Amino acid sequence: MDQFKYITTVLWIAISGYAAAQQEMSQEKITEIGNKVQEVIGEHWYVYEADNGFDIYYCRSLQQQYQAWADKNPELVFEGQPLAESLQAFFKPEMADSVSYYAILSLSAKSFDDPQQDVKDRIRFRKNGVLKFGIRFEAAWSPEKIEKIQQKNNLLKEAILAEPIYKTSLDIFADYRYWLPEERWRDRTQPYDFYFQRLPYTSAWYPYAVFITPDKPYFFCDVLYADPSNPQYYKDAQNFIEQERCKTLQVVAFCLGISDFRLLN
Repeated sequence: MDQFKYITTVLWIAISGYAAAQQEMSQEKITEIGNKVQEVIGEHWYVYEADNGFDIYYCRSLQQQYQAWADKNPELVFEGQPLAESLQAFFKPEMADSVSYYAILSLSAKSFDDPQQDVKDRIRFRKNGVLKFGIRFEAAWSPEKIEKIQQKNNLLKEAILAEPIYKTSLDIFADYRYWLPEERWRDRTQPYDFYFQRLPYTSAWYPYAVFITPDKPYFFCDVLYADPSNPQYYKDAQNFIEQERCKTLQVVAFCLGISDFRLLN
């Protein structure tokens, strides 16, 4: 009888886990996970809920934006609320600071006696986006579905590699969970009416398919914070935040229970 109860219990746990994995994650659960992520990422990073997940933005100037708002609206400020909580509640995506994603291939060496160097730097390090990671959750994918998408992605890879590729790396095909080849390769995949599709990560803690969309617009680039208070932000070494960006993305993956996360760029 004890053995029968044990087997029944194990089967019930397995069936319950499978059933939970077939359901969409509740908004309450998304909020709970988002709050946990917010606790471990560094300052200047802010979680903002979205459909089926949340986005993570970089905004170093938020405290100044908040203070300016608080000075104009003192009656709306909650006395005694920790500053970190106030900033998180205050943040909106449109407040995110601009950044520069600049190419790290074929960069010419700087010339200290070039009178046009500052003009060249302004062009090279121009503002062209915001720093944002996307996190989404879906019902767990079956192994068959993952294999089907993997095969389709590999067909596209073979079509692209049928001709030599230049100024890039085969790492763009290394992990379809993290990076999908850019749209510029679509011309080589014309025989097919589909394009690369992102695969999910598996979490050790949550029975869902987890999708991480990195921030970079193309593979070989680093990120520079475009300090709104400094027109020559590209001359301040503290504004080159590539290492902070990479560390934060790895912390987020760990917080989501992803043990095999590989940072490709």
